[in-house]
Order: sequence, then C-alpha cells, then structure tokens
Amino acid sequence: MSEEFNNENYRDNFLMILDEVKDTYYIPEEAASLIRFIEGYSSVNDFSRICFSESGCKGAEIKDCNHEFRDKISICICLNNNIRVPHMLLKDLIQEIGKESRSSWGAPEYLFLLSEQLLKETGAKYIETFGEMLFSNMDTYGSCISIDFSNIDVRGILKDLKSKEIKSKLVLDLIEYFEANL
Repeated sequence: MSEEFNNENYRDNFLMILDEVKDTYYIPEEAASLIRFIEGYSSVNDFSRICFSESGCKGAEIKDCNHEFRDKISICICLNNNIRVPHMLLKDLIQEIGKESRSSWGAPEYLFLLSEQLLKETGAKYIETFGEMLFSNMDTYGSCISIDFSNIDVRGILKDLKSKEIKSKLVLDLIEYFEANL
C-alpha cells in the first residue's frame, strides 16, 4: 500500500469517484424520475418503495426487492447537492439501510454522506434513528467514520442527548460518540 489509509483519503477518494460518474451514472430520464421521487417523497405513499424487505436470508444470500431502488435514490441524493431532500426521506433511508446492513453484514460506501446530511440538516431530531443505524454493526460504524462534523451542530446534539431524562444505552453511546467528535 503506497498511500496510508485515513478518513480523509477515503472521503476524498469516494467524493472523487462520485464526481467522475455524476454525469453518466443515470440516463437523463431516470435521473429526472428519481429527483421527482425524492422531492415529492411522502412516508405514507412512498415508504414501501425504499423499505428493507427482509427475505430471511443473511449475508450474500440476502434478497431485498427494494435494495436497487433504495441504492439509486441514495446515490442520486449524494450526486445532486442542488435538490431538495425531505428530512423524512433521509431519516427513512438511514433507518432502512441500517436494517439491511444488519442482515447483509455490510454497508454502502455512501452511507457517511447521507448520515452527514441528516445530522447537518436535522440536528438531534432523528438522532436515535441515526444511532440505531450507526451501532447496528461494524460496517455501518466504519462507513460513518468519514462524516465531516465541521458543519454539524455537535454541541446542540449533545445538549439534546444529555437533557433526556431517561438515558438508554443507545443515548449513552451516542453521547460518547459525539463527545469524541467535538
């Protein structure tokens, strides 16, 4: 290995790959359809298209009929910084990717970007959903190592977490996680 691995290298390399494919990843009609879905997302009407549909299998044998569409939506969000992404869609994607990751024993490379956007735009609003995904397995945690905390209100999230009357193990783990990223 000629270049030492670190979080910035992974992040920069992944962002470079996204930049290289952004104009060719989707055909124009598909991209327009995905953007319409994203901008008009409603949990009530659209959740069934992105939810994790467990087949009972684990690891490589897992069959999730929504995986491909959920992946396309997620990558479309990562490729297009100029579209309005409903916070509920970010929350639902993070939640369902976490569920899939527990069964598939893996996590998508783009997960840190979705997580970063969720935390930056919603602060502590969906923090427990983020935490359930983050701590669901080693791969989700590893993927989130590349989150850039510079534009995230870490102090506000910590204040909210510490103000909870009942501090579950998840909340305590999140407090420790965000304190480490101050």
